[in-house]
Amino acid sequence: MKTIAESAFNHNGDLQYTLDLANAAKEAGADYFTVQVMDVAAFCVEDYSKYEIYENNTLSFKEWSQVFAYCRELDLEVIPCVLDIPSFEFCYNEGFRFLKLHATDITNKTMLDKMATYKDLSFILETQCATNLEIKFALGIIG
Repeated sequence: MKTIAESAFNHNGDLQYTLDLANAAKEAGADYFTVQVMDVAAFCVEDYSKYEIYENNTLSFKEWSQVFAYCRELDLEVIPCVLDIPSFEFCYNEGFRFLKLHATDITNKTMLDKMATYKDLSFILETQCATNLEIKFALGIIG
């Protein structure tokens, strides 16, 4: 059995706190550490009611690179949960070949099509609250 320490968006956009979460995951014996990576401009429009919350609580790609480097030092495997195409491309370019697709993207055809074109990629398809129809839709694209 493998254990995943799910940090999601709980880092509150604070680099040091994210590093502390990674360290706590390692100390707790987690096999994997998941984080939600987002490019706010690609994730939502500026007039979205929660845009400011995301903007104020998101790490930059530069900061994510620091988190990923720290996790490699800890020998803690990261599973990035990518929330948009720029974040997917960033994580892929950082060397990740095992990712997580958030449940809110289970019917995001553009994202599924993009990820399906990478033959060296594996990912967890989160299905929280998804219907059988939505799961079949996603699987029809990704195989």
